[in-house]
Amino acid sequence: MLQTAGVLFLLYYAVICVYVRRWNATFSRVWLFSGIVLIFAEVCRSQIPETIKIISAAAGTVFCAAVFFIFIRMVFLLRKPEEKRLDYLIVLGAKVDGRRITISLRLRLEKAFRYLQENPDTKAIVSGGKGKGEDISEAEAMASYLEEAGILKSRIVREGKSTSTEENMKYSIEEVPDSKKKRTGVVTNSFHMYRAVMLGKYVGYENLYPVTAKSEPVLFLNYLLREILAVLVFPLRRIWKAGKMSIDK
Repeated sequence: MLQTAGVLFLLYYAVICVYVRRWNATFSRVWLFSGIVLIFAEVCRSQIPETIKIISAAAGTVFCAAVFFIFIRMVFLLRKPEEKRLDYLIVLGAKVDGRRITISLRLRLEKAFRYLQENPDTKAIVSGGKGKGEDISEAEAMASYLEEAGILKSRIVREGKSTSTEENMKYSIEEVPDSKKKRTGVVTNSFHMYRAVMLGKYVGYENLYPVTAKSEPVLFLNYLLREILAVLVFPLRRIWKAGKMSIDK
């Protein structure tokens, strides 16, 4: 069974590489590493002490249960009806290749454009700084896309300094007065929505609603696992950050 799972992981890694045309796509090497580990564990199974097998099985069961729990919560969030006539719509940034809008970001922008067309009183906050390999900030790229599509410049607020989802939500809330209490939507791909809403509530949004964009089918599972792991690690990051702040004091 472990060997079969390992082979499937390696095949999925190969599919990702072919799809994105490179070997080091975001998070993809986890599938490569996991596949190798599972195959190696199956080959060496007879030499592994029984205690290690029991501990590994227990840890694997707990991990799978946690992943399943987060996945179910994601599904319930994505099934919520879309709210109309929101005050603000935060469009989360994603990788810009030089100045070119990548597929994941284009899917977010297409969703945002449709929503803004259908809800003419809603204002957009495009959120994302300039990262490695980007000639312009993600906010600038998104604003240009929406303006060229026909959204008035006066309806678009640019937040161009964030470098993570948490910063997206934190800095966007600072762009508008009393935004914590405003009815605010967040636009991102389906795999990313749960963590975006979670972080939004963490930084202080009181009325935050998902406005979900589609995801690339081939990469959905890859990004979904990354997001679930990020959600599971988040409490540990909070503990670490709190401990570090107390030490600094």
